[in-house]
Amino acid sequence: MLIPIVVACQKLKLIHEQDISGAIDLLEATCKELTAGSPGNPAKALAQKMAGNLPVIYGLGSWQGLIANRWRSQINENAKQLTFTNSFPELNHNEILGWIEASKLGVAKYVGVILEDGAESEKMKKRAEASERLIGKTCSFEHVQAKGDTLLKKMLYLAYFGDFVSIYLARLNGVDPENIDWLTQLKQELEAVA
Repeated sequence: MLIPIVVACQKLKLIHEQDISGAIDLLEATCKELTAGSPGNPAKALAQKMAGNLPVIYGLGSWQGLIANRWRSQINENAKQLTFTNSFPELNHNEILGWIEASKLGVAKYVGVILEDGAESEKMKKRAEASERLIGKTCSFEHVQAKGDTLLKKMLYLAYFGDFVSIYLARLNGVDPENIDWLTQLKQELEAVA
């Protein structure tokens, strides 16, 4: 659904011409890298670290924060697992303080994931480094860096990577990613009120 919107925006001259075929090539290569039988599969390894733990996905910038929200939605829906998200620098204003007492909440283990562009400013990198150091006693961190030479490619890569993580996590959790019974039940109950 994204590509037709990108094409429409190009035709309306709302955005400059995008390398759509290059983005598709990147996703095809990524699929090969992240397919179940691929040796050293980073999405599968990340899902294994998240299984049985509470994931916290942080975007290292505004667009990375939007992709972190996509990860949360996919993990919630496919793996039936709670996940929390935020983005830098916003999380440094208040959420960082919430970590002070986080170890007392009864969560066995937090697993943090920082989604990165790879071209962040030194100040943004320092934010992540300092935050990770402060939170690190309570939460272990992993980093996923975007691939690609355009914003579209980077966004698609990180979103696709998260989709794979959510499916592997569903498998590890022993749940059917397609089961949405609770959503159906919720809609039925809401329809009864209308």
